Amino acid sequence: MSHYNVYVITKDGDIDAALAPFDENLEVDPYIDVRKEDVVPNFRNRYSRLLVQWKEDAARAAAKGNEEEAGRAKAMVADISHDLDLSDEEIYQRETDGKDLDEDGNILSTYNPDSKWDWYEEGGRFWNGIRTKDGRNTNQCLVSDVLLVPGSNDQALYEKEKRLFLIYTGQASAETDEEKKAQKENIWNPSYYFDHFGDADTFALCQIVSQPYAVLRADGTWVEPGEMGWWGVSSARPGAMADFVRGFAGLMQKEPQDYICTCVDCHI
Repeated sequence: MSHYNVYVITKDGDIDAALAPFDENLEVDPYIDVRKEDVVPNFRNRYSRLLVQWKEDAARAAAKGNEEEAGRAKAMVADISHDLDLSDEEIYQRETDGKDLDEDGNILSTYNPDSKWDWYEEGGRFWNGIRTKDGRNTNQCLVSDVLLVPGSNDQALYEKEKRLFLIYTGQASAETDEEKKAQKENIWNPSYYFDHFGDADTFALCQIVSQPYAVLRADGTWVEPGEMGWWGVSSARPGAMADFVRGFAGLMQKEPQDYICTCVDCHI
């Protein structure tokens, strides 16, 4: 299961009413969730991405001399490779087992297609997750007060974060004790940083300014780079997170500036 932060924009701060349509527990009339012809390609695309990630995890663990972690990652690589070797028919049967199908073999569902949470709370794991223009960290403020671009006092930190991106992606070597510590504690592989941030400037921007995973706009539109799933795994295509980060300031500037922005911890 996953936690992720959402900025909810409301006129009066009533996040409950705004979030209600996105309740995972809402049941709707049956609809086609996955068409028959998409079942196998969806599976192969999803598992191919997982295979790349686990191979990188195995290589990184081996480079650090962590044999136990490398062994677990290699076991996952073997399992995923086996699944990708299944025939199309075997994959279809596996993916549709126990699911409701229509007469054409499409997968049906009554699950709320707009589902984004099964529970939530203000702040939560992202307590004081909004940075304001006057340097405060808070759970709630006016939209106009949200920090969208680095201030003049943030330049040193901005350059520091840019360098960390280069270290995390193997484009630079850690030199200071602080950099070496950060590199040791880093749990992500290079593809994570390239897929989510694209480049050093976008990564640095995301570390300094207010930056949620998603925004629930005042008109009820949910904006996110990709659907959040279990274990922190997002369906965001490579580069989508970087595009979201770059477009975040423009999106927030389109919201009513006298409305309230609340940082919400959503669980799914």
